[in-house]
Amino acid sequence: MLSELAKLSRKIEILSLIGNPVTRRQHYRLYVVSKIPSLLVLDFVKIGAKERENAKRLFNSSAGAALEQDVQAEKKSVKTFIPGESIVNRAPANLSSEDKAKLQERIANAKSVSEIEIIQREFVGAA
Repeated sequence: MLSELAKLSRKIEILSLIGNPVTRRQHYRLYVVSKIPSLLVLDFVKIGAKERENAKRLFNSSAGAALEQDVQAEKKSVKTFIPGESIVNRAPANLSSEDKAKLQERIANAKSVSEIEIIQREFVGAA
């Protein structure tokens, strides 16, 4: 979510969002540049003075205000994963205790992010 990017440390100088769904949002790059002023490189591309000026211009305009409103509205409607929170507790109510335990064990034993993504796809497909 774009709104989460604004929370990042103001000391971040290099950030890659390649592969992150936020990159599909219109003006995501200008949004990130405007929210993290210390950023020097985004997605392996140096941020120049012209891009900073474009970001500033956009977010001082009515279009920028509308984008910010949209980002804030999205923030309220999207559930974000909280580290340490069990995904099993957010599982559908129709999942039995035994199935929840199996799911939790599979996630705990996953050796990579791609394995977790496979489990997620299977879980969403089964729900």
